[in-house]
Amino acid sequence: MFRAVDVESPENQHFTKRYELFTKSLVVSESEGGKELRWKNLEKVWELTGDPKAFHDYVESEVREFLRRQ
Repeated sequence: MFRAVDVESPENQHFTKRYELFTKSLVVSESEGGKELRWKNLEKVWELTGDPKAFHDYVESEVREFLRRQ
């Protein structure tokens, strides 16, 4: 499931601390029964926005690795 969250909104600002965000980012998270089990911040997404293939490859690789480590 993909969920976009506006961390500028007061009700979502807790995500900034939880995920150690300093700018917009992409966070991969695993949850079960409403409880977050683990997460990873894909920090390099903004470095790759100008290169769609590199961006896609990075996100795909990181998500695959995240899923392998279950």
